[in-house]
Amino acid sequence: MLLIPLFVIGILILWGLNVEREPEIETIEEIQVLRTQEHPVNLSVEPELLSEEDHKTEENVDIFESTEIISDEDRYWLEDYYTLSPTTETIDEMEIAWMETPNARAVLILIHACKHKPIDWFTLPEDIIVVTNAISEGFHLVAFDSTVTPGDCFKTTTPITKNILELEEENIDLFKFKQVSDFFLVRQGWDSLPLVSIGFSKGSEFASLLPVYCDTFGTYRGVIEIVEILNSHIQKGLQMNAMSYLPIAFVQMPKDERRLGKIKSAIKTLTERDIPNAMWEVWPAPVRNETFHEKLKLPMKKSVEIFQTLLNTGVIDPETYLIIDDPRTSDWFDRLKTNPNIAQLVTDRWAHFNEVLRAMHAFHECTSTHSDEALHWITQFLFD
Repeated sequence: MLLIPLFVIGILILWGLNVEREPEIETIEEIQVLRTQEHPVNLSVEPELLSEEDHKTEENVDIFESTEIISDEDRYWLEDYYTLSPTTETIDEMEIAWMETPNARAVLILIHACKHKPIDWFTLPEDIIVVTNAISEGFHLVAFDSTVTPGDCFKTTTPITKNILELEEENIDLFKFKQVSDFFLVRQGWDSLPLVSIGFSKGSEFASLLPVYCDTFGTYRGVIEIVEILNSHIQKGLQMNAMSYLPIAFVQMPKDERRLGKIKSAIKTLTERDIPNAMWEVWPAPVRNETFHEKLKLPMKKSVEIFQTLLNTGVIDPETYLIIDDPRTSDWFDRLKTNPNIAQLVTDRWAHFNEVLRAMHAFHECTSTHSDEALHWITQFLFD
């Protein structure tokens, strides 16, 4: 009687050996490999001509690059944090990143700060919040790169002319932006939709030039400037009553007194010319136990540990919980690395922690604070 059960057990063992098991994933690199096998990305050759047929597209770009061995808790963050799926594309040697929003009513032109790239709008913490707010307001999204030095500052030299042939010599960034954006908007069928330009830091000043020099279809409706002044040429033109302008919103950090003074001067001029304008102020914010859970989607336990490390190493004030020294020049990174439990995470995701800490210090930084209000405010002018 024992022979039958033993025979059955033997069959089950042999069957189990041949079952194809789900591979155990231990590193982000292995996650990349598995995703590539399931969803292979087809990359074509970068174009030389500005045509609809010749352009490079990389859909749903995978930005995981580390080979760090990660815990289940950290994997939760790494897999779930990047919830946006932009398409990156190179058109006539200019890199762009874009997303289509269902039932969109307008297009938001995204201009990055110095030392950034178009993809940062969809991958860095403050940028992601701005983009998510824009999606909620019904905007298609498209981010452009600088031309003179890709990934660096946009050139904000003010051209004398609007003639496209002369524009190339006076401001190559404006010239190339106009060509590529016109082509892209027509290709996507977005050329009849209202346009709003938004930028961080120096990118904001460039964004303020677009309605003046790049409004090919007459569809620009407003500008949002985050921590930057209005272009001086535009302000002088307004003061001399030599030009008009679109509704504009400013998000500014009062600790940056020099820029704040210039923005208030611009607001005075805009108000005198009856041009709609608004300003929101961003003040330093205290770091909390939940800060990195809310900003970076880290598990709460990990967020608390990071907060405690910042507190114990003197990065934040023990009474106000404000960041003591400017993160642009302080050694916050080295202090966080003294905790071996978070050292690798902080090293691999330096850019994310850097942006969060700088935004909370609030001097002259990329910030999402009040972006929801500024975007909502600008939508009232989309169809005027």
